[in-house]
Amino acid sequence: MPNPATFFRLPKTLFIALVSLILAACQTYNTTSDGKVDNLMLQGHDPVAFFTEGRAVKGKDALTAKYEVGSYYFTSEANRAAFAAAPAKYAPQFGGFCTDGAAFDMKAGGEVSTFKVYKDKLYIFGGRGAYEAWALNADLNLQRGDAYWKDGLKEANAKLSFYKRLIFRVPHYKSGAALAEEVAARKKAGTFPVLPGAGAQ
Repeated sequence: MPNPATFFRLPKTLFIALVSLILAACQTYNTTSDGKVDNLMLQGHDPVAFFTEGRAVKGKDALTAKYEVGSYYFTSEANRAAFAAAPAKYAPQFGGFCTDGAAFDMKAGGEVSTFKVYKDKLYIFGGRGAYEAWALNADLNLQRGDAYWKDGLKEANAKLSFYKRLIFRVPHYKSGAALAEEVAARKKAGTFPVLPGAGAQ
């Protein structure tokens, strides 16, 4: 094993290449395993229920469908059929990773407890703070996230994408503290956006 001090003195490009090899086995698509299926999306919550019930509802392992690299559980046969007919409509955007993270070209963890159905798409966030930061300029942040996703983020190693952007910031980077201050100021002024659709407000 190389000396850690030597490892961190490597040029950044070589450092990232080595870290990429180390993390290659850590690729994730924001899935879990319940012992019955691997790559379980949305922690087993029914993707259709976010649209029809406006909340996260646990699905049943007897009602399963696969889409892309993940498996989904459903609360009813009707929901499974709806998903099978239009999986791209109901599957979470950005692979279920944090939508705010995608706007910064990184795959960060998402939690189904903080979600937004916006413009007929399901978006998952890493927490309330991530949602509020994204909501400050939702449409611009979606444009950024979509562009990064198409430009390679979709296939990128999750951990590597995260650590890469801790080192190499995107041009529009703002710290979490700065975004939280902006959220607080907008709320105080009564100008914080209230977005249409189910989920976090």
